[in-house]
Amino acid sequence: MARLAVFENAGQFCWRKTVKHRDYSEEVWDIVILGGGLAGCAAAAEAAREGLKVLILERRPVMCWELCWAHAPRLDAGGGWLHQELQRRLSKAGLPDAGRPDPAISEIVLDEIWEDAAFHRLHHMQPIRLLTSGGIATSVVAAGKNGQAAFRARCFIDASEKGFFWKQAGAGRPKAAREKGRFSAFFWLPAPARSEAKLGDIGAAHDAAVLPGPWENSAELAFMVRSASIADARVALPAVLREARKHIDPAAIVTHTAPELLPLTAPRLPGNVSSPHPAVANMFGAGLWLSDPVAVEELAGSLLASGAAAGRAAAAAVAAFPEPPPCAEAAQVAPPQYHCDILVAGAGTAGAVAAITAARRNHKVTVLEAGTSAGGIATTGGIHSYCVGLPGGIQDEIDRRVSELAPLFGPPDKVAGFHPEAKKTVLEIMLREAGADVRYGVMLVGAISRQVEGITRASAQEEPVRRIQAAITASAQGSATWSARVFVDCTGDADLAAWTGARYTFGREADGLPHAYSLSSGRIRDGKMIIVNFDAGYTDPTDAADVTRARYEALKLYRRPSYTADDRPTYIAPLIGIRSSRQVVCDAMLTLSDQVGARRFPDAIAETWGFHDNHGYDYEFESDQSLFYVWVLGYWGRPLGYEIPYGTLLPKGVEGLLVACRACGLTHDAHMSFRMQNDMQRLGEAAGLAAALSVETGRDPRQVDVSRLRELLMASGALRPPTEKPRFMEKLEQAMSSWKALPDPDSPSRVAAELEGPRASSTILLLASAQPESPSYSALLEAARASDKPVARFRAAAILAMRRDPRAVPALIETVRARLSSTPSPECNRVRADVPAWIPAAALLGRLKARESVPELLSVLEDRDLSLDGLLAVVRALGRIGDPQAAPALERLAARKDIPATRKLQVSMGNAQPAVLDARWQVDLAIAEALAAMGAPREALIKPYLEDSRLPVRRRARAVLDLSRQAASDTFAAN
Repeated sequence: MARLAVFENAGQFCWRKTVKHRDYSEEVWDIVILGGGLAGCAAAAEAAREGLKVLILERRPVMCWELCWAHAPRLDAGGGWLHQELQRRLSKAGLPDAGRPDPAISEIVLDEIWEDAAFHRLHHMQPIRLLTSGGIATSVVAAGKNGQAAFRARCFIDASEKGFFWKQAGAGRPKAAREKGRFSAFFWLPAPARSEAKLGDIGAAHDAAVLPGPWENSAELAFMVRSASIADARVALPAVLREARKHIDPAAIVTHTAPELLPLTAPRLPGNVSSPHPAVANMFGAGLWLSDPVAVEELAGSLLASGAAAGRAAAAAVAAFPEPPPCAEAAQVAPPQYHCDILVAGAGTAGAVAAITAARRNHKVTVLEAGTSAGGIATTGGIHSYCVGLPGGIQDEIDRRVSELAPLFGPPDKVAGFHPEAKKTVLEIMLREAGADVRYGVMLVGAISRQVEGITRASAQEEPVRRIQAAITASAQGSATWSARVFVDCTGDADLAAWTGARYTFGREADGLPHAYSLSSGRIRDGKMIIVNFDAGYTDPTDAADVTRARYEALKLYRRPSYTADDRPTYIAPLIGIRSSRQVVCDAMLTLSDQVGARRFPDAIAETWGFHDNHGYDYEFESDQSLFYVWVLGYWGRPLGYEIPYGTLLPKGVEGLLVACRACGLTHDAHMSFRMQNDMQRLGEAAGLAAALSVETGRDPRQVDVSRLRELLMASGALRPPTEKPRFMEKLEQAMSSWKALPDPDSPSRVAAELEGPRASSTILLLASAQPESPSYSALLEAARASDKPVARFRAAAILAMRRDPRAVPALIETVRARLSSTPSPECNRVRADVPAWIPAAALLGRLKARESVPELLSVLEDRDLSLDGLLAVVRALGRIGDPQAAPALERLAARKDIPATRKLQVSMGNAQPAVLDARWQVDLAIAEALAAMGAPREALIKPYLEDSRLPVRRRARAVLDLSRQAASDTFAAN
């Protein structure tokens, strides 16, 4: 962009590259539609059916949000192609009444419709300004996580919720209308029933009622709030649930609530849906604000009809307007200005806790959240359980209050983990109690910072230090700036830190690939609410277009011919599950070595307990340390416990900012363990207190008294006093209590024998951690290398290879030649411990750059039954060795059509079928990279991926292309 079905009986889905990447801001469109609600989508469908080139810009991750998120109750009345097609497909999908839509099935069905409708969608982009010239709109400026861009078109349709651009262009004064919204929650019923009851007014909730749901075993609880605030509705929900429970089966479970209010009113603006704006001849409008009031049952149909009419009108007018001229780079539009003491960017897992903690110390705290609820992955992302991590601190209070409220949402023993809606409600109440000002639907799109004179960050370039001054945002109300005394970045992707100029890494070093993402969902199985969580692919969540693509690709995995009351997703998570993206370079960087060594820190502000939860299977692209830890030791599931230093929250070279999210000071390897919900909640509390201390003392977060911070964390129970054993130490001792002690290291023969036994992994780790200059170490390794057991010789060689000791090479070559099938012998769960020894042996030969291994490695490539990771491990090893004699064999390999090129991804919960992805891009680009290293670059292998629809693939292709061109330049210079 220019800068400015996943159930037990579902089949495997293999996504293959079918479309090229498009930069929507570089194209000229016939019609750009500002807003992807029902009206906007209906307009797009009508215009696209006329053969026009149409783009929708929508800040939310879903289209037709009034249906999928706001739970519009009926689809009876209406008009236009989309209305008819949606009803037809909902009926085909198994809905008993196509006029009574199910939100989750509607989202899946709509995705199918969009493919047929042939218009384009760009999510996570907020239109903020219409540019006009001589009464003609030429482009619209939109902002997102990766900046601002201008989108050109012949015609525009304002399908925003309140006619923002219609008003911006000068449409006259709106007729006053009191805002009112509808909120709803869905129940699963243990037996078919037609639940119906009028509950009346209950506190801030009005006209509450229990209604029949879309399925025979579902019911809906709906009520009105006299505001546009989703937070008001959530705070009112517990009282309404208490009354509703009197009218439904006690075993009923709340499966989900509406992520957003359904607007019932909007200030009426001058104009109509069939005529252009009075001052802008090529802008049309559609929405509640150009329609007469209707009953809630007719609202969805009215919006669809409104959009269809506007789409037809715009389509008829397009030909009268010329192609708009190129737009100069869009300047940031940022007024008005707001100020607070502490600004928390993101109300997710860490952000909500940071805001509550800071606000409880009587500071003016503002929280900016792009979504519509607090809690992040635990509430909006569908992962309502703690995987690992440790209790303690304010999170204990949150968990207690969630447990107390949970029975209103269903029998606690019938919900996996904790109830996400209960937690969502508790966090909303706690934020309000603390006095935090929470702003939903506000996207962070930039930052203002200044150079700090006289200070440079330690680096080879002596880079200047910058102080953050303000955050720039975009929302349905336009753009704004937010200044504060201290900022806390809880965005997950370190958006605020990146905009301020903090340095960061992205993905693993070998190929830049981040951790896999998920799109989770809910489901009732055997009367229990469970989590369906599976890896769906790879995305760059800092890019609006790529995360748009990622959600739609994951949504395809939920497609089925039809659904039933007992066999359906109850909801699709509004928030895509991102596990990694940026890792900010901070004052302290936690490493895998720190984690394995159970390291403690004098400035510790948190502790944790977990494991190396890397969802990947292709460890040939991971660091050598991670490959050794998982493929040689088999320690994917080995318990890890350690402390987290305060310096991991402080981005190098940036003042006034704390990074408290998964993007904090961690290496890519260390991130695999330290990214869980308990971990992020702990970071949130520590950052909230640090920000408060910064304000109270007038010091920068970097100068905060860490001893005082630790005292406060001890007082809350987040940390234990120094006189007590840390929780993680207790957990480690408990987890490893059954592990037998190893023989005395001074008995080389006894320890060497352990390299082939059930305690081999512990022995390898012990030897790998020993001082190489010690006499016992040399004796141990010599004894192991002299063993008559190939597996013992391999494991000894692996230890030597990690120390870059060339004495490892003969045994590693022997392991590859024999295709040694031995696998690790870990004392922990055998996850990822099924890789035969010869594959890591091949990878380690690459680490050692062992040219003498090339003939044996090349012989492996002749094996037509080679696994994908075996093949890639050998190609990568050959590339690291860089021997030109291997180039012809790699050229022949690249020409083969029978290479294994599909990869199954991990399924974590819910018994889903794994997603199966096309991995040919990994093979081709690995071969191209290896050829470049050998001085024989081949750009033809790279070029097909430079325009791939997947940004991580494009980025990898560009990196390999740079290597190839540098190799070609070096070869030319040498000749």
